[in-house]
Amino acid sequence: MERPAAQGSSSRARWPGLLPRRHRDGGQALAPELTGTAPRAAASGADFPELEPLLLLAGTEPEVSRLLLDVSRAAGSLARRVALGRSVQEAEKEMNSHKVAWLKGKVLYDEIQDILRDLKMRIGNNVATSEDKCFFQTLEQCLFVTESIGLLGTDSDREDKPPLLRLHRDDLRQLLPNAQEQNKMKDRLAQELEQKLNQKCLSLYYYFSPEKAQGDAESDALRLAKACRLHELVRAEQQAVQGGAARLCELRIAHDTHVSTHLKTLQASTAVLEKMLQDHRLSRQAESDAVKVAYLQAKHKTMCLKLRLEELNILCDTYTPDKVQAHKIIKRELEVAMATQKKEQARVSGELAAYGTLGPDFERLVQEYTQLRDAIDNKKWALREFRKNAA
Repeated sequence: MERPAAQGSSSRARWPGLLPRRHRDGGQALAPELTGTAPRAAASGADFPELEPLLLLAGTEPEVSRLLLDVSRAAGSLARRVALGRSVQEAEKEMNSHKVAWLKGKVLYDEIQDILRDLKMRIGNNVATSEDKCFFQTLEQCLFVTESIGLLGTDSDREDKPPLLRLHRDDLRQLLPNAQEQNKMKDRLAQELEQKLNQKCLSLYYYFSPEKAQGDAESDALRLAKACRLHELVRAEQQAVQGGAARLCELRIAHDTHVSTHLKTLQASTAVLEKMLQDHRLSRQAESDAVKVAYLQAKHKTMCLKLRLEELNILCDTYTPDKVQAHKIIKRELEVAMATQKKEQARVSGELAAYGTLGPDFERLVQEYTQLRDAIDNKKWALREFRKNAA
């Protein structure tokens, strides 16, 4: 297949023909993103002449067509992400608006509950006026009817369901007080709510600006106007705190990175020093070991001689010449006594051997002799005791 030549504006108008359904090597078909948007791409090719060479190459080069396919997919995913981001932003805005509306209703409901509790306590303490009692009854009745109507649900919720307890909104509205009492209640309720909300706004303002609470230079209206802008101050402080936390996190990461790098550098330096010590120490290690061994041997001999000298000094101090002479005399006498005892032992042994030859009769005689000796000793002891007692 020959490469088609560019033919000016006519070739630009018919550039989709340069993109065949399959590549010249019989590969896969082009994606519909390229073939299905031919008229739009033709307009783009006519509007952007710098893309014409790329479009011409896409008809014959599979890589170029694949590149265009990837670009089209990336552009499509980017467009989807942009659209999704916009829809998310719109949803967040709507959610925030609903949240603000709900919070407003919640604040008003809580304030009304506080007003009812205060009035109930005043009525219980018998300090409430007739107007307070009328206002309390009207407000409580209106709040009860409003809550009951809310429990019935909306009309869309009750299309296919029977009403709760067979009640309708008109039935509940009949329980409301008359219009005059409602108007009085609304006027006073508006004043009460305004007063309470102003007090809470000022309390918040004094909390965030305690120095303003002690000075009377500003009027209540000015303080209230500043209190209404506290959300901007809180948002600014929140952003500052978040920025500080992010900065702290970055500093912590940088510190950890610096510590890790420093530790790695120290480990590398230690390894280099150990290698240098080993390389330069091994050449002198054998000679140093030999000298150390000789030194230790000489030291050992010296210590042995010192110990022998100390032993001899102790012996000389302990055994003087007089003590040595006395020990010799004692030794000679002990040897004479030992020789005498050995002779006595030999004589006694001979007698025992002679007695042993006499047999069992001799043993019986010995036992009788022993018994007689014991009896004599006992008689002698008894005689001595008798003489002591007699004296």
